[in-house]
Amino acid sequence: MMRLPLTSFANKPFPHGQGVGVFEPAVYASMLATWPPEDLYFELKGPYSKFALSERCNRDKYALFVGAHPVWRAFHEYLKTDAFRETVFSVFRTQGWAFPAGQYYARFEFSSLPAAGGRIEP
Repeated sequence: MMRLPLTSFANKPFPHGQGVGVFEPAVYASMLATWPPEDLYFELKGPYSKFALSERCNRDKYALFVGAHPVWRAFHEYLKTDAFRETVFSVFRTQGWAFPAGQYYARFEFSSLPAAGGRIEP
């Protein structure tokens, strides 16, 4: 579903990747067309100032939304596979990023930053 080798990486201000062109154009268009409305999101305050919809923030609304949209359901299922996790770690290793041994899982979040003061701290 994704072409992770097309992701570019940087180490500052913290290790992160930026994916450009990682989805097929039709898949990406479907994702944009079905982006969840902001009234489903939960407002996070404190070290963050953002809106989130995820398995942790408004879990029930997240599950209903993902289940009702085939492109998001397929993406969610893909993120939970061992193959996705192993692909991510393989790409990370090519960047020299090491992770301690342990159990890892993928989590996806829809996020929205308010125009007036939105922020996400690393």
